[in-house]
Amino acid sequence: MTGTGLLPHSQGEALGVLGPNGCGKSTLLGFADGLGMPARGTVLVCGEPVAAIPARERAGRIALLPQVHGTPSMQARDVVACERYAHMGPFGQLGEKDERVVDEAISLMGLRAPSHRNARRLSGGERQRAFIAMALAQEAGVLLLDEPTTYLDVRAAHELMALVRRLAAQRGMTVVAVLRDIDLALRFCDEVAVLGRERPTRLLAQGTPAEVAGGPALPAAFGVAAGSARGTACARTACLRSGLRRGRKRDVPAARKSRRARVDPPAQLRWLG
Repeated sequence: MTGTGLLPHSQGEALGVLGPNGCGKSTLLGFADGLGMPARGTVLVCGEPVAAIPARERAGRIALLPQVHGTPSMQARDVVACERYAHMGPFGQLGEKDERVVDEAISLMGLRAPSHRNARRLSGGERQRAFIAMALAQEAGVLLLDEPTTYLDVRAAHELMALVRRLAAQRGMTVVAVLRDIDLALRFCDEVAVLGRERPTRLLAQGTPAEVAGGPALPAAFGVAAGSARGTACARTACLRSGLRRGRKRDVPAARKSRRARVDPPAQLRWLG
């Protein structure tokens, strides 16, 4: 992976990371959390090499919501409380502050009612919110979110991203969120970074949503052009050529020809989100 460091320019801001499948977005977050080391270069957190930070201290400074995680067979509230490990005393007991932080994270994620149910019996959306509550309960200065809107419906996804941005500003957290939804990144993040599809992965652009929406990075990475709607930068138009060449017709059986006529895409597709 080549390019400059991916971090917002100041604390209290959210950075959205976009890129095609397999470009290394999740790997990038893993490096930032000390779960792996790049072949070249150094990963710095607040100017300090992440590999030099002890694991317990790192857990108090960096919170990671991974894309894939197992669900333990325990109450949802206990799952959230597990992330207080870095702040617990020598005997691993939850104190009054720990209980308060856990309750606040559960309340922010709207999980008060199902918090005493087994986490494996929660719906997909509830389970995802429980894992996000875990990350919030960690009270870390750096919050890394790998596709946090997975399993959430449109309204819940918008509410979550609005909450993340508000908490970043209120608590002075640095948030880096890997997102699949271009519209969410452009709507709710202070900065947006776009990774390319070539290997080694390159940082194509990083800037404000308006700068990224008007630049060449999104078409290069996705074949999607973005514009402005009602003053908000959002994914607007996708111009995707079907790739069909005009020329000599092939001999195709009539049945196959009729099926093909129904499914052929138009020469240009427009997504007016």
